[in-house]
Amino acid sequence: MGACAALLALTVSACGSSGAESAGGNGQKAPETVRIGLSQGFILNQMTTMLAQGLGYYKEVEDKFGTKIDLEVQATNTVGQSAFFGDSIDFYQGSISGLLPPAAKGEDVTSIFTHYTGTATIMVGATKYKADRGTNVGAYDHGNWCFTTLGSNSEVTSRYVAKDAGLDWSKQSAIAVGNTSALLPTLQAGRCDIAAMDTASAADAIDKGVGYLVENPLTQANQERIFGGSVLGLVTWASAKFTSKYPELTQAITEAQLRAVRFQQEHASDPGPIYAALPKTFTEQTTAEQFAAGWKLFAPGIDSNTGGADKTQIQTSIALGKAIGADVSSVPDKTFDNTYVRQAYVDLKTQVPAAIATQ
Repeated sequence: MGACAALLALTVSACGSSGAESAGGNGQKAPETVRIGLSQGFILNQMTTMLAQGLGYYKEVEDKFGTKIDLEVQATNTVGQSAFFGDSIDFYQGSISGLLPPAAKGEDVTSIFTHYTGTATIMVGATKYKADRGTNVGAYDHGNWCFTTLGSNSEVTSRYVAKDAGLDWSKQSAIAVGNTSALLPTLQAGRCDIAAMDTASAADAIDKGVGYLVENPLTQANQERIFGGSVLGLVTWASAKFTSKYPELTQAITEAQLRAVRFQQEHASDPGPIYAALPKTFTEQTTAEQFAAGWKLFAPGIDSNTGGADKTQIQTSIALGKAIGADVSSVPDKTFDNTYVRQAYVDLKTQVPAAIATQ
């Protein structure tokens, strides 16, 4: 089991499973607590999980199965991955770029749900360059390019955006700032010419006049041009050890998340109802105005999301991993399982999207 110290839990719960199980009114089996890890906390990228909680969808699962769903914040992706493989959490809402390397090595990990498409990364230029450079990415040649960490979505996005503009990445000054919270201060300090920022940080930088929007790689057209196809973003990591033991529970959690995605899609042009449904852990730190600004940047990644992973998205995501030198050459087909998503559409009496209907 992983150590409790590795987790920053939203709710106080025992670390690791005691093996105790419970059953809902229909007798369906579940552990007493289902532990879902969130990479980097209650941020815009975790919208689907927050809405599944805020709209009561997870509560319906708890009541049906007689269990408790704990959302446990993982300080970094590295911590989250360690917690998942150490059995300290049952599911992990983490990046596809983090999932592929261990999957290629034969680890017990499968992507069973896609939260959004794209890398959830926005290219923001320092305001001092807005008048002269505008949206011309090529004008940032030989500049200081900031991102979080090597191998992160922000670094991958930076590399591909530079390549799309005809730039040689090896001739750029790459600056890893550590985490998303360090991006805005680093840009403010003048160390970045252009920064690959998460949507909330990008909106904040623009609002404060520190930066301006150079490019939004989340739009479908930009994903196709920059990456060569739609990219899988945040996904739900699951293990066969857990899903084979609790298939009905896994199905119910997947359905709750699909309902949350559909809610976002229904309110994409008016984020007010989305903000109103979010838990206090998010709204106490983010105003409605701040959320609306970040949502405007983030929403394109929700528009075409099916919740599953189609063949083209899988190929594009693996290609991105190879581009940064990750060992993803032998990712098994079982790494992507659309079974639960397809059934969720059926249970919701909605047509299964053609792209994932048979895969």
